[in-house]
Amino acid sequence: MRTKVMLVWLCGVLVAYWISPVSPVTEASTATQPTTTECPKETLDGYDWPSISAGTNTSHSGCPGVTLGTVYRFCRSDATWEVADYTRCVSPTLASLNTQTGNLDGSPSGYLHLAEDLQNASKPAKLVVSGDLLTAVTIMYALVEDSFLVTCNATSAVVMNFTEAVLISARQLLDNSYSSLWTETHQVSDVDAIFTFLEKLDSFYGDVLSCFSLVNITEYSLVTENLDVAIEVFQANTSEAFIFPSNSNSDANQATVPVAVFTEADTSGHTAACIVWYKSASSLLPSTDINARSAHQDGQINSDVVSVTLHPTQVQPFNEPITLRFSHHQAGNNPVCALLDVSLTSSVWSDSECETVSTTSDVTTCNCHHATNFALLTTLNDDDTVLKVPLNAIMVTGVVISLLFLVATFVLLLYVNRSLESDWALVVKCFLLTYIIGQITFLSGINSTENQMICRFVGILLHYLYLSVFFWMLAQAVLLQLKIVHASATSATISHYCLLGWVTPLLVVASAAGLKHDQYGHDKYCWISIWNKVIYAFIGPAAFVILVTFVVTYSSVHGYFSIKKTDQKGAAEMGKLKHAFRAPMITLPLLMITWTLKAFAIELRSEALYAIFALTYIIQGMVIFVFYGVLDNQVQTLYRSKFGHNHKAVHDSSGRAWNDKVETNKTSPNNFRASSMTSFSSRASESFATNRNDSTASLSSSTARRLNFQKKTLVIPLKRPVPSPTPSQTQGTST
Repeated sequence: MRTKVMLVWLCGVLVAYWISPVSPVTEASTATQPTTTECPKETLDGYDWPSISAGTNTSHSGCPGVTLGTVYRFCRSDATWEVADYTRCVSPTLASLNTQTGNLDGSPSGYLHLAEDLQNASKPAKLVVSGDLLTAVTIMYALVEDSFLVTCNATSAVVMNFTEAVLISARQLLDNSYSSLWTETHQVSDVDAIFTFLEKLDSFYGDVLSCFSLVNITEYSLVTENLDVAIEVFQANTSEAFIFPSNSNSDANQATVPVAVFTEADTSGHTAACIVWYKSASSLLPSTDINARSAHQDGQINSDVVSVTLHPTQVQPFNEPITLRFSHHQAGNNPVCALLDVSLTSSVWSDSECETVSTTSDVTTCNCHHATNFALLTTLNDDDTVLKVPLNAIMVTGVVISLLFLVATFVLLLYVNRSLESDWALVVKCFLLTYIIGQITFLSGINSTENQMICRFVGILLHYLYLSVFFWMLAQAVLLQLKIVHASATSATISHYCLLGWVTPLLVVASAAGLKHDQYGHDKYCWISIWNKVIYAFIGPAAFVILVTFVVTYSSVHGYFSIKKTDQKGAAEMGKLKHAFRAPMITLPLLMITWTLKAFAIELRSEALYAIFALTYIIQGMVIFVFYGVLDNQVQTLYRSKFGHNHKAVHDSSGRAWNDKVETNKTSPNNFRASSMTSFSSRASESFATNRNDSTASLSSSTARRLNFQKKTLVIPLKRPVPSPTPSQTQGTST
């Protein structure tokens, strides 16, 4: 036992070390530290960086994974290291595609094939380092600048396929999983990389609209998790405004281009518009400490970025403005709509062409007189009570109600099993306690984004607690297996179940945190992003636990029915475990469903997912309360003993004890004694099973036979008391 405690302590120390690898420097230590002109020797990400002079750089010839090239690192003038520069490391596939860009001769088929190859090469998780990202962006520029769309010498099918391949590639490059690659690119290569990328796409949308008009493609749409596109070509005399999304809620994103904006038509008599919502772009923009121009005096970006492109280019500023409705990412003050202009000096955002029409706590509507990229800027609240993760009232209500059910179940089991002698009750209470702590941590710590270390710790803690909940479900299945199939639970103690439920997930999370601790926490919430690779450290073990739990539970159920066929009395005793079978089989799928809904609701900020999540969470809490609380054998026994008509009738499910009592006056003395002994034997057997150290593990048939707990009719000779003999009586009577 001491060895196990030391193991848990050691794992905790390792997790704490990985979370906070840099120890604080005290004032006394800095006072004695000598001034240095060299960056110290350091090992980082598997590379040994030697000590070099300030203002110089060093390199390594090896690159991560399959990428080829050289890794550089610069020593600043203050003798501190910059981040490693992987921009010159490129995978062979992307390097080959980049070479092919020099062979583009204006052929539509050549552009189409290259775009499709880029689409395959840029899928999430395929880009390894920032060099891959920069190379993919370079290939994208070659595709969208001066492409065959300018002359549109292609069929409508080729035009459509090429457009879609480019848009999907853009969506993939803007995926949240590549956030660290964009950050590294902004740090070591180009501080305006993401802004330039958005402007290049705007130019591409104009060429697409022109070509669509020529080949008579009237509409196109693409809706993905981080990029929504709508294109429509109109007749010059159209009377309908272009609205996208057209069926959105009143508090969701929406852009409206009025008919009055289209004052010019092209040579074919058409006008066209393209609206694109970038749902992940705001999280990919460079921070103000990397690029000061990304800041603005009116605040920070607090919405998705939207692009509006018109064909042909209309007279600007518009007489009648386009209307933009932005959904807030988080609570903020003083909302201002701004357009993106990379040519500006002090800030890339300008609020000179937009005015705020209306605003609420969740949505702001603006009128803008230009067609370009727009976003909402707000002054973010510093109040700690403000939810900085998109948790609306419906979602919080669902979690709180579910938490109340969990607490009620835990308190109920704690009351009926105060002696702490039941293995099943202890395992269930450990499961409930872990889940309760996880829910409280989620509600109280998910918004701790001000301090990166605290946010990272909360993310790791949530990973551990939620994964531990699944392992405690596995512990329940193992306990049932031991009791049913092996007719014993003595081979495993509660310490073994604690090792499975608490220590095993600790090892998994410690390994993940040690390798990818930087992927815990986010600038908007303290949890694992579903787009980061470390999420597989949760999904993989959880899926494995679910599979094993169902297999073990199925084996237990099969063992129960096998006993039922061969031993009716043993099966009757084991029938008391039915609720223990049902509880994990119903609860486990609900756990996975609610976790998935929670992850996607937080990430995608979907009102529909919020409502579905809240409803599912409440149902899950009710299911746990019913199957683990109300239907528990000890709870039902306590209820019958408190509120039943007769204690003796409660413990005899056949009702024989109750019948014996009411028939007492109709029996002879001898039969009364025999009936009473039968009732006594029945009650003793039931009482013994009820007060076993595990309320759910009643004796198997073989165990019952060994202990002779079959009900039998006992007839014991007893002496009848007689009076003292009198002269008239010479003999006593005995029975």
